[in-house]
Amino acid sequence: MRLNEWLPLLACTTCGEGLEPHGEDLRCTVCNAQVKQEGGRLIFAVAPTDAPENTSREAANPSRWSRLRHANYRYLQEVLSAVPESSRIIDLGTGPNQFGTLTSRFAKILRIDFVPYQDVDVVANLNGRLPLEQNSIDCVLATNVLEHVPEPRSFLS
Repeated sequence: MRLNEWLPLLACTTCGEGLEPHGEDLRCTVCNAQVKQEGGRLIFAVAPTDAPENTSREAANPSRWSRLRHANYRYLQEVLSAVPESSRIIDLGTGPNQFGTLTSRFAKILRIDFVPYQDVDVVANLNGRLPLEQNSIDCVLATNVLEHVPEPRSFLS
């Protein structure tokens, strides 16, 4: 993640205000909430202790996909072909980045999940306030994620 590109678009999950650098981490400009940076990721929430294992290599290997996963891939490929490369995109619930080959053409993509998988840029509570300024994103991807969040209605709102 290129923090300098995303910093103006990030917001505190406590109060919704902007963030600023504070040493290696970030701090809210209003409520002083701290956001840690660990392993190149911003940590807005603690990952659950029962989080699934990081299976990035397996999940990204098309030879291991089901027919349904291949159909998902083809559908997403068609939909994303209409999205300009300059768009600001978040891949919400990115998981182990199964469709990373489809999103690699976008220069401004932020991968958010509640588990710190290998390619995740931001660890956040997907059922709470996301760490983004309002109206700052052009496209939101949320593929194969609803069945993994504890409260799908909260996720969608």
